[in-house]
Amino acid sequence: MKILVTGIPPAALFYNNTREGLFEVFLEFFENGCVKDPVNCRPQDSEDKLESIGKYYGTLLPYVDDIVVKRLLIESMIIDAKIDIQLYIDAINNSTPEELGQKWGDPDPTNWFTLLYPTRLKLYQDNMRNVEEELRKFEAMLLDLDQL
Repeated sequence: MKILVTGIPPAALFYNNTREGLFEVFLEFFENGCVKDPVNCRPQDSEDKLESIGKYYGTLLPYVDDIVVKRLLIESMIIDAKIDIQLYIDAINNSTPEELGQKWGDPDPTNWFTLLYPTRLKLYQDNMRNVEEELRKFEAMLLDLDQL
């Protein structure tokens, strides 16, 4: 499925926001509902060559007025979050205890902060917890959208 979203400001698409005007964003979805990367755009009312957006497609949400498109984007973000969580679970389950116990960097006794480097397991768990929080936020957004 392909969708064209118009009227998107450059701040929602690019980190280096030096452009003026609005953009058209071309969204394409996989069969499972995920947005295909890269997401392409071009200046509105122009035939310029398509270019990839620099930011995550979730930054488009505040600028999308169509509830159906907004729902598709949120559902795609939920699918992405669930995939990320599963990848962290697989990484934890498929790693040896030695790999999980490795520190993020080599501790240097002359620099006290290097003694605080987390283990790989701690990084996986913290990242997974962050993704789970995002997942709850996305699911709440979907519930709010259903109430409209």
